[in-house]
Amino acid sequence: MTAALGPIIEVTGLRKQFRTRRGRVTAVDGLDFDVSAGDFVGYAGPNGAGKSTTIKMMTGILVPSAGRITVDGLVPWRERRRLARRMPTIAVGSTS
Repeated sequence: MTAALGPIIEVTGLRKQFRTRRGRVTAVDGLDFDVSAGDFVGYAGPNGAGKSTTIKMMTGILVPSAGRITVDGLVPWRERRRLARRMPTIAVGSTS
C-alpha cells in the first residue's frame, strides 16, 4: 500500500470511557488522526493523556466507546489476531 492509496491508520472521533467507583472517566475524547504508509510517527504526551489507551484500542486490546479505527483496512477489536500478524507491537513502560 502506498500513501497515494490513503492512510494505513485512520482514527476518527475516538473516545474511550471507563466506569469507576467514582463514576465515568474519559481517557480519550474525540481523537482524530491519519497515518500514511511509510510515515514514522511518535506519540507523546503527559501522564494520563490517553496514549496507552489509544494504542490498546489501535491493537484491539480495548474496544472504543465511540469513534472509528481502521489499521491496514482492519477494525482492530473485530480482527485482533489478523491485525497482530500484520502489526507487531512492543509496549514500553516506565521503570519508575
